[in-house]
Amino acid sequence: MKNAVQITTGFITGALLGKSLAFLFTSKSGSKMRLQVSDWVRTIADTVTDMYLKTKLDLLQKKRENEKLTV
Repeated sequence: MKNAVQITTGFITGALLGKSLAFLFTSKSGSKMRLQVSDWVRTIADTVTDMYLKTKLDLLQKKRENEKLTV
């Protein structure tokens, strides 16, 4: 679990830094940039949501396994 949090944090931090640098050095128009940013944010939000749901499912399964062991 701790590794998953570290990996997620590293992924998000790296993505933010990379995109920030790309925005500084790009020559796109404002409307194209807004579209690209909204697509990127949507992708990150979907990834984080998927990781959250997977982690939640894993924790529920482990909880059920522990309950079976204690009964």
